Amino acid sequence: MLLSKTKKELVCDLIFYIILTCNYYRLQEDTAAVNKAIKEKEDELVGIVLSSLQEMRIKFPGKSDMEAEHILDKIMEDWKFHKPRVASYWLVKLDSIKRRKVGRN
Repeated sequence: MLLSKTKKELVCDLIFYIILTCNYYRLQEDTAAVNKAIKEKEDELVGIVLSSLQEMRIKFPGKSDMEAEHILDKIMEDWKFHKPRVASYWLVKLDSIKRRKVGRN
């Protein structure tokens, strides 16, 4: 097939190949830049979410933040004892509407 092509056709094919190659490498560079921007945005969003989670507090009516933290520490220390009671309360005593309200607050 190459033997049947003229020099002009071969030069055109070579130029076309060079253009394709350049476009391929340019695309690779653009893709790398986009991936870097996406990664930076993801890192920023993860940071925002983590800081929001750290600021979240569980409130107990009539208790200060320090008292609430102490109560939660006590629960976590003896979680095996409290786990079935928390699950029972969540599933049996709270209806689905109340569970949704708790999840939103």
